[in-house]
Amino acid sequence: MFKYLASLSLIVVLFAQPADAKIKRPGSGASSNAFSCERKTMSSAATAILIDATDGLTPGQVAFVSDNFVKTLTWENENDAISIIALHDEPLQLMTKKTFCAPKPNTKIDMITDPVAQIKARNRAFRRSLQQGFKEVVSRYKTKGSAKSTLLIEATTEIYRNARYSFKHAQKRNLVIVSDLYQSSEILSFFKICKSKKFFASRPLTCPTFKQSVKDNSRFRNYVQKAAPKLTKSDSVSIYYLNVGGRVDRSAERWWTQYFAEAGLPAKQLDIIPELQRGSQQSD
Repeated sequence: MFKYLASLSLIVVLFAQPADAKIKRPGSGASSNAFSCERKTMSSAATAILIDATDGLTPGQVAFVSDNFVKTLTWENENDAISIIALHDEPLQLMTKKTFCAPKPNTKIDMITDPVAQIKARNRAFRRSLQQGFKEVVSRYKTKGSAKSTLLIEATTEIYRNARYSFKHAQKRNLVIVSDLYQSSEILSFFKICKSKKFFASRPLTCPTFKQSVKDNSRFRNYVQKAAPKLTKSDSVSIYYLNVGGRVDRSAERWWTQYFAEAGLPAKQLDIIPELQRGSQQSD
């Protein structure tokens, strides 16, 4: 009888604990590793944030991306994969990255059966981890200087096809590109094909269309036919278009719009947000 009462008392004590007294789970701190995960299997949805660090990022640009995307990032399901990737001189197969597994979102809370306070706390902790991870990734390139090239097309393709970036197998994929969109490689260099109009050197450059660049460059045409990603209506792309040389310059926007259209992306699934010359230099 005594053993029975002791066991019953233990059960009552365990179930009487408040939600905050439960075992502390990963994600309660601000460490970027709290929600870290490496997934190479299929997830329902994935977001990959590709940061072009080949020319470095100003404090204002870091704040721009942090305030307009990282802080407001949403996800649909528990364990959705979110990867932060930096493009510089590293091999494309080994780009610096951090991948996070999202907790159950607040929008999916069952007010009757779920530990509401605990889930909301994990959501707040997850956002802090994302912010910390973003800062750690971009801080690695503050003193590295400019890269030898900007393989933006190739990096985009690598993210879609390489399971290392936790993106390839997702049923729903959202690619976020943070860049001035100026490809610079032996095959194609926007610094060579984009020109300023005569007598108007201070105005934005003029770039050829995607179709023109394919027509005029057989080597690039062959590359695109083999390596361009194959996108569907379940894919989406957001571009945070950074300034070119410190000025507002959307000269490459048309080229990339056509590039993703040729890859199969529906027009409504592409969102381009340009950095403003002023206003994005401040952060709260």
